[in-house]
Amino acid sequence: MAIIAGPTASGKDSVVNGLCNNYPWVRKIISYTTRQQRPKDIDGTDYHFISKQEFERRKKEFVFITKREMRGETVFYGMAKDDLTAVGRGEATICHMDLGSLMQLPQVMGECVVDETLARFCIGRIVPIYIGVPRLTTLKGRYFGRHRADDEKTVFLERLRGEWHTWQKFKDQIPHTIINVGPLDETVSSVVKLINELF
Repeated sequence: MAIIAGPTASGKDSVVNGLCNNYPWVRKIISYTTRQQRPKDIDGTDYHFISKQEFERRKKEFVFITKREMRGETVFYGMAKDDLTAVGRGEATICHMDLGSLMQLPQVMGECVVDETLARFCIGRIVPIYIGVPRLTTLKGRYFGRHRADDEKTVFLERLRGEWHTWQKFKDQIPHTIINVGPLDETVSSVVKLINELF
């Protein structure tokens, strides 16, 4: 399974969608989350959006559970067992994830892992690919180009800085990095080439 990770506005979602649209044999794993659905989000395509109550009720259905703080609220993400068994069957699978969640996976401990046996099996078959940008100002330009409200811009500017510093801290632990300078087709092709080499 390839995990496409990267900061907000790095283009990781577009890369995953580009791969799935151009290579139908690639299966996208869609995570479950308790975060609020945004106007452009599509339930069942971007994420499965569920309440915290339902997430807690279905907790045993997940293999990995990661969490992050968003605007003072703890948001949970989960990968379902049914989806990850596809990895064991040798299917080509892909998903996207932020760097903070990615760095929780190799720990395989604590509340991050619900089914440790399946988790350990999958960890050895996960290839993280980081989609980066040349500089922080690139992320700012892309994100602010989305016409967010001023209060959102302030909040997310802090988030972008945090994600950038997290990347600087952990980049030596991510073996595969592709810098997305565009166009998208070229970045997708680079990811496909890397995946073919690795698998």
